[in-house]
Amino acid sequence: MPTRVPGRLAGLAGLASRTGLAGLVDLALPRCCACCGRPAQRPVCPDCTELIELQVSPVTQPVAAGGTGWSPLPVAAAAPYEDAVRDLILQFKERGRTGARRLLGVLLAEAVTAALLAEPAEPAEPARPARPAVRMGAGTRVWLVPVPPSPGRRSGGRDPVREVALGASAALRRSGRPARVLPVLRCARPVADQAGLSEQARAANVERAFACRPVGAAAWSGQVVLVDDVVTTGATLAEAARALRDGGGVALSGAAVVAATRRLRPRGPAVTLWL
Repeated sequence: MPTRVPGRLAGLAGLASRTGLAGLVDLALPRCCACCGRPAQRPVCPDCTELIELQVSPVTQPVAAGGTGWSPLPVAAAAPYEDAVRDLILQFKERGRTGARRLLGVLLAEAVTAALLAEPAEPAEPARPARPAVRMGAGTRVWLVPVPPSPGRRSGGRDPVREVALGASAALRRSGRPARVLPVLRCARPVADQAGLSEQARAANVERAFACRPVGAAAWSGQVVLVDDVVTTGATLAEAARALRDGGGVALSGAAVVAATRRLRPRGPAVTLWL
């Protein structure tokens, strides 16, 4: 009997647009699931799609960002970084399975919406001057700012976070919310691999690692959301938020990621926002 795909994600694993060398490699390979690798007619098979839906549980946690005086940044994650969601992210980033892009974009779009629904936190003291964040409203444009990859970690010229951000902006537009990707962050210096580093070491590793290109005036008329694929301690997002605020005067509406490790996600029952 064929596996029933749950309604909320049914059809979301359709064919994704493919670009660059990774897309050509993906097309040349036998048709198989981008998550489990078994033969499949869709980029993500019904079994894995169902497992991923069971993991989707958007939660929002505050992360200190920007230094003293800045409001904590609300960071929303669509799912925990484990099981099928973890496999999907790793296959997309490290194995070039670009068929996962559309579904990852849908998950990131859920996290973006959760971040925009979060209540802003008050700063501990008066913050540095910055243009105020735009709050959620019908027809308000959403600008997604992807965290850039370290120069030494680019894979075949790809920028996986930007690719997923493009998928998320498309998913948001399909839901009726105008959204575009705003790639204004750049790497200012190389950073070491964060794997295995403590929270303090991660923060030191990415300190002053990003810089902000000029931000167009259009960004001031919408909500700006910082996006990444995975968050562990929040150090990278905090540094990216610092660069946006110092270099572009951007007051973020929030940050969103596809998945969060258990180091960041709250213990006990998750706060679920079904969108």
